[in-house]
Amino acid sequence: MSFHEKFKRVRNRLSKIETMSLIQLCSIKLHEIENKHITEWEGWLPWNLVLLIKWSVEYGGKQYPTREATKTVVTKLINLMNDLPSENVFLKDNGIGGLQKFVRTTAFQQFWYQTRLNSWELSRQYLLFCEIPPEHPIQKNFADNHGLDTRKFLELCLLLWTWIGKNQNNIVFKPSVLSSVTNFTTDEILTFLNSISLTLDGLKIYLNERRQRIENPYFQLTEVTPLTRFPLLRDDQGNYLVYSRRVFERTITSIFYDTTKNTGGSPLAEQFASLFEKYIDQNISSLSSTYYSEAELYKEFVKEKVTDFLLPFDDCTVMLEAKAIEMRPTVQVYPGNKQLGRELRDSVVKAAYQGFSLANEITKKYDDLAIPCRDSFFLVVVTYRDLFLGNGQDMWEEFLGDLVVPFLEENHIDQKLIPPEHIVVLTIDDLDSLLSVVWTGLDSIPNILKEMVKNNSERSTMKYSFSMHLDQYRQDNLKLPTHEKVFDKMFDGLIAKIKQ
Repeated sequence: MSFHEKFKRVRNRLSKIETMSLIQLCSIKLHEIENKHITEWEGWLPWNLVLLIKWSVEYGGKQYPTREATKTVVTKLINLMNDLPSENVFLKDNGIGGLQKFVRTTAFQQFWYQTRLNSWELSRQYLLFCEIPPEHPIQKNFADNHGLDTRKFLELCLLLWTWIGKNQNNIVFKPSVLSSVTNFTTDEILTFLNSISLTLDGLKIYLNERRQRIENPYFQLTEVTPLTRFPLLRDDQGNYLVYSRRVFERTITSIFYDTTKNTGGSPLAEQFASLFEKYIDQNISSLSSTYYSEAELYKEFVKEKVTDFLLPFDDCTVMLEAKAIEMRPTVQVYPGNKQLGRELRDSVVKAAYQGFSLANEITKKYDDLAIPCRDSFFLVVVTYRDLFLGNGQDMWEEFLGDLVVPFLEENHIDQKLIPPEHIVVLTIDDLDSLLSVVWTGLDSIPNILKEMVKNNSERSTMKYSFSMHLDQYRQDNLKLPTHEKVFDKMFDGLIAKIKQ
């Protein structure tokens, strides 16, 4: 049976079922499995449950009379959902590129459901968005769109998140849940809740009219749920339903960034890029190692492309480029080479140009910088969100080499300057973890990068993402000074808002 025929079976069943009752049962099941390990999910896949909620809004209750959903009905629907995926279009390509694309679409769909909100993600939101002054364009833009400044908004997010986490049955609530324990005004609480919630009718409109909507149901199977923008459903009686704790956590870590990029356009995107580089600078400066900023590199390489930072070590030179980017939903679900090229042209591809250009100039030895190693280079590209591009060698073979080699040939730059396995694309969370390992004294950046190259040289020890190379250190109490200070500050402010 084709995918379309299987999908029609789901859609036809949904048309006979009352939407609200199905949403409620799916939400109950989501909160239940989110308190369990993945091995205990027993076929209740959260990404399919969230997609079932979305499809119930789009296709549910269209045949009269409808009937209320029951646990049996939900079970049958989920069994049909689990049977939907057919052969992935990219697996028809027998090369590494096809496998990379398959893993990438799966990663976007599933990986974030399997992690929990951590303290660094919270403190990062605070550092990037809450410590900027009220007159900053990003702060003003957020207040214009959500009715509150970023600090109050984050504090209310944390209060609601804490309530949700107390009990898996904490799914539906009234605003009094927040107003009874805090000093926030009723207006502030309602403004906050209404900015992240929609009525059922409003949700139908949003799903149909949102930007970058994925039209094809087949590709919706691996889409990051659009419910992250509005993780609550409100009714006419003043009740709010939380679809999923994980979805709400995704909202907390993405709403400031998404509001900045989606409503602020290029001017605010540039403002955020500046904040992002400053954040990285703060964390690098916590190490005792020498490093050079973009401004310092410009003084030595005036006419050449340079990276945002350079970390000189005795046995290698690490060039670090910050790219405050994410991959659009349409490319996440269909990362063909042409789509990847267009999507990453001004970020990862440009970073490769910059890295090779800078390495080429460093080898000429005409600058006055203290760079002891001028023949072994690593290029590290730091992104705000995970792009799931895999390790450097596979990424090069999949698409990057075809885009970078012509540039190198045109500019007479030796491709061997930066071997593909020395190119790393990692997230800001990965970089913070790397720096914390160094700051805690557990290892050095050159050692970690060289061990990464060694592991990735064999399929049996290869890791898909850079974060996996840091797993051996996670049992230790990793810290970064910037995060420790701001986390305490953030919760001191929150405690002050709680009624004594």
